Amino acid sequence: IGPISVTAFASREPHYAGAAFGLVAVAILTMRLLGVHGRHFNRVVRSRSDIAREQELAEDARYEAVVAATTDFLTGMPNRRAFVAALDVATSGGAECFAVALLDLDRFKAVNDTFGHTVGDQLLQEVAKKLLSALGSRGMVARLGGDEFGILLPSVRRAKDASAVGAELLTAISGPVIIQGREFVISGSCGMAISERRDEQSPSRLLADADLALYQAKENPGCGPAIFKLCMEAPRRRRAQIERALRLPSLAQNLGMVFQPIFDLESGQVTAIEALARWTDPELGRVGPSEFVPIAEQLNLIDGINQHLMGLAFEAAQTWPDHVKLAFNLSAVQLCSRGSAKAVLRALAAARLSPRRLQVEVTETALLADFERARENLTQLRQAGAAIVLDDFGAGYASIGYLRELQFDQIKLDGGLVTAAQHSTDGKRLLRAVVGLCEILGVATVAEHVEGPEALDLVTDLGCVCGQGFWLAVPMIAADLRSRLHTLCLPTAPCRQAA
Repeated sequence: IGPISVTAFASREPHYAGAAFGLVAVAILTMRLLGVHGRHFNRVVRSRSDIAREQELAEDARYEAVVAATTDFLTGMPNRRAFVAALDVATSGGAECFAVALLDLDRFKAVNDTFGHTVGDQLLQEVAKKLLSALGSRGMVARLGGDEFGILLPSVRRAKDASAVGAELLTAISGPVIIQGREFVISGSCGMAISERRDEQSPSRLLADADLALYQAKENPGCGPAIFKLCMEAPRRRRAQIERALRLPSLAQNLGMVFQPIFDLESGQVTAIEALARWTDPELGRVGPSEFVPIAEQLNLIDGINQHLMGLAFEAAQTWPDHVKLAFNLSAVQLCSRGSAKAVLRALAAARLSPRRLQVEVTETALLADFERARENLTQLRQAGAAIVLDDFGAGYASIGYLRELQFDQIKLDGGLVTAAQHSTDGKRLLRAVVGLCEILGVATVAEHVEGPEALDLVTDLGCVCGQGFWLAVPMIAADLRSRLHTLCLPTAPCRQAA
């Protein structure tokens, strides 16, 4: 356009000059329009590029969120959400039979409580590495929480094969591990379930089956993985019934106490009386403390139950002679709860009972729950005047350590020691050694399960200070005990002969 316009202007012809002016005007307008559209085009290109980049960043963020939501931060393996999702896919996709396993570590809480969570976390990381290495590409392993791991075995269809894999995984995690210069010997328990009942398949049901099998495995340590069987359904149904009954307002009407005397083996007199919880439900029948107390603890109902039982026991003890102590068992939750000792002392004051009338019985299992808090509560009770008794000594693996850490006024020997001593020379030697150890420590011993004259003679000859058992006196309700207390005496004691 430029050369043509110049030529037209130079010709000095009016019509050429007008045409040239028009061409120049068109050119200027065209250039301006192109400039405007060019800038708009550049903005559009940049805008679309920004949108694409933002979409890419959003996709990355969504992916990272999914990974974070389905990954266990401590071990890097899938978490419970990812595991349940995988189970849901397996059960809803019409897959062939597969196996599900739950594996947890034995006595892991004791490691956490004793050495701290940092050591516990490192221990879990080591276990996770071993499980991942042992399982390989055969399935999925996830950390479900705490020290519990879930394993999905999609190609395992028979109980025999599932048990073999479970045993392999238990072997893989077993053995010593060095953490922060300390050696820890790891062992675990494993429960497994096979998805055989397609009409009832669901992730929650399979996990419940595996959990029930895990409970069975823990009840039989050293026996390898436990496979869920239909015969395990009955305990599950009973547990569900117990859970419902524990929440009923009528519980207090059916929950009571019986009392079993403890005798001084030299004088034959009653020195203490143990309060034992008894629950008789209209539908369940008799439910023992070993059955309902752990369930009540898990449901956070144990505090109310303890207060009710303590009230019954303290009320009964008000009618006994002052020299007779009340032996009362503290549950693990009660023993390891903040302020528990103060609550017991307040209840004693309300009942107008001196703390010196109270004999607190604790098991080493209860101490394991939170040793430091348990020691704090027991120390407060002992300083107030209560006697502290270690119950079931000889039934566990850590009792001797507790003898160094805590001050006990008496030690109750596990009934199994007394029974074994009556039937074997080795059992008798073991019981004699345990009694001797207690004598060296200056702690009096109480023999449980004295069920006949032979048992009474045995524990007396070995030097036990006190005895308790059905042959000496059966548990009885408060009214019966009150009417018989002044006549109770050992069968062969001087007090019986005088009577």
